[in-house]
Amino acid sequence: MIHQNEYQRATEELDWYREHPAAFARLRRDKREKDALDWYSPSEHKLMGRWSPKIVALYLNKFA
Repeated sequence: MIHQNEYQRATEELDWYREHPAAFARLRRDKREKDALDWYSPSEHKLMGRWSPKIVALYLNKFA
């Protein structure tokens, strides 16, 4: 769970890096996020990997 302000800040940071590819290239590999952030919606987002659906289901059951 995150606050809406933190979500907005992270989205703006990703947008800034898209506008500044040289700065993005200088980031460590584990800090380079290529996709946009979005709230999870099972009807809009596909999960990749064998364990991902189970992990998301456990998380949603705990906090929903």
